[in-house]
Amino acid sequence: MEDQNEQILKEMEDTRSSLTEKLEALETRVNDKVVQPVTDAVERVTDVAVDIADTVKETVNNVTDKVTETTRAVASAFDLRKHVAQHPWVAFSIAATAGCMVGSLLGRMGRRSSAHHDTMSRPRHVKGSNGAAHHLEASPLRKAPKKEKSEQKAGSATRCAISDRWPSPP
Repeated sequence: MEDQNEQILKEMEDTRSSLTEKLEALETRVNDKVVQPVTDAVERVTDVAVDIADTVKETVNNVTDKVTETTRAVASAFDLRKHVAQHPWVAFSIAATAGCMVGSLLGRMGRRSSAHHDTMSRPRHVKGSNGAAHHLEASPLRKAPKKEKSEQKAGSATRCAISDRWPSPP
């Protein structure tokens, strides 16, 4: 019986060795077929993620630089002091033109309001022989009487270059 027990122990030992070898072979196969490809894929994905993060950081920095540059350019374009310092005669010309235009508009408004006031205080029609004659002074469309040449020469210094009308008398 001892021989039989030894034989059983030997077979068990052989079976254990065989199972151990087979498990090691299976482990090696699984490692080669599953674990190694997954590990390689994880490494590749990690590398790609790092590359994407670097690209995004670089893009954000480029956009930030462009926005800063554009903001400075726009601020420079609207810097009135800088433009006046660089082009004083253009600034003077624009200011003079704007002053003439405003003066011309204010002069027209003053004449219109006084003409409107005159029409409100005077009758529009004057009875004539047939009752249809219009009063010329009451018309708001009445033109100012022409000035004589001597008056025109004296007043030419006060006339605005862009306006065809004479300034209203004081």
